Amino acid sequence: EVLTDVVEMTDIASPVKVSSNAYAYDGPPFNGGSPDIHAKLEIKEDGLHRLQILDLFGGTRVDPRNVYRLIVRKAQPDFALSAWGLHMELRNGDRSAFSKPMALRGGTTVALEVVAFRRDGFDGAIDLQMNNLPDGVTATGLKIAAGATRGIVLVTAHQDAPRGYGFADFVGTAEVDGQPVSRPVQLAAMAWPVTDAWGEIPSPRLVGNVAVSVGGSELAPLTIKPQSSQAIEAVAGTKITIPLTVQQRSEFSGSIVQMKTFGPGFESVPRFDLSLSSNTSEATIDLAALKTMPGEYTFAFYGGAVAKYAYDPDGVARAQRAHDLAVESAKTATSELEKLKAAAATADESAKAVASAAVDQATKQKAEADAKVTAAAAKLKTATDRAVPQDTVDIVVSEPITIRVTPAEQK
Repeated sequence: EVLTDVVEMTDIASPVKVSSNAYAYDGPPFNGGSPDIHAKLEIKEDGLHRLQILDLFGGTRVDPRNVYRLIVRKAQPDFALSAWGLHMELRNGDRSAFSKPMALRGGTTVALEVVAFRRDGFDGAIDLQMNNLPDGVTATGLKIAAGATRGIVLVTAHQDAPRGYGFADFVGTAEVDGQPVSRPVQLAAMAWPVTDAWGEIPSPRLVGNVAVSVGGSELAPLTIKPQSSQAIEAVAGTKITIPLTVQQRSEFSGSIVQMKTFGPGFESVPRFDLSLSSNTSEATIDLAALKTMPGEYTFAFYGGAVAKYAYDPDGVARAQRAHDLAVESAKTATSELEKLKAAAATADESAKAVASAAVDQATKQKAEADAKVTAAAAKLKTATDRAVPQDTVDIVVSEPITIRVTPAEQK
């Protein structure tokens, strides 16, 4: 018997680079890998072979409770999918965890980063779909290209989307060995918010359902969408200009947003500046530089922005009205008390007891009215303080853009 080293196996690596503890953001704080081992072994000669598996760290792992389960099988091409809210570096050194739930404001588009775990040689394209969404919400999957491990799903709540929620069906579909295959997408999120990843290690987890909701009360501070919902026609090898509509509902720090591009084949589009001083803008894409072949493509633009967010500014007006009503009620109570006191002072002996009781009752009512004024003033101050605009760093994503590239004329 001859023993020969044929393969060294290790943990299943994450399909995308995982965040380190570096100064600036360098990857999502989700490790999609596994401590399980998966490897390929080719036996080129017929015969009886014996496999011997050695743990290279066995000297430190000798606990008999460590059980190893070995499966030897023929290749079974397949894939699995996981997703999380998009992360990116928003400001220099920004280490916050921004995996927010899909609680959408009207006019918002959020991006989910989807990673594929390819098994046993499967390298085909994977289409991404999200269905069973609340009214007014749509989802567009930017597919995972053949051989790639990352894709994007865009979830958009339209401006007039009503308040609602639901549990979406999130799947990826592909053709494996000539057969259609559908696999669920496991959604990951943070167990709790982490404001500073340098001070606290993010704690991610998989969630059981894909919850999507629309608040129905606030609108997004910025909505970017193509001026036309129809596919934009272009000729292969030319430059295409994409007119954009910019709806700004908040003040921002700075007058521009630097935008990058999502979408297979369009990730290398150079950054461009989106102006916030106009309600229109445009982006230019050089199809020749991208070597874009004829066909239909969907992509989106995204970037980081600092919005001046005011919490419930209408609440200040409501609190002011409540305070004004309380003040008027207190004035009325004070006036009524003064009248009753004057009447009690001139009342004869037979009416003094009744007048005194009326004064006592009016005094209590005035005290209650004054207390309501104090409470209303406190609520007004709280509402005013909360409505002071605060800098909020966020990821801005455009609505999906579709172009149709036709072949160039042959000369």
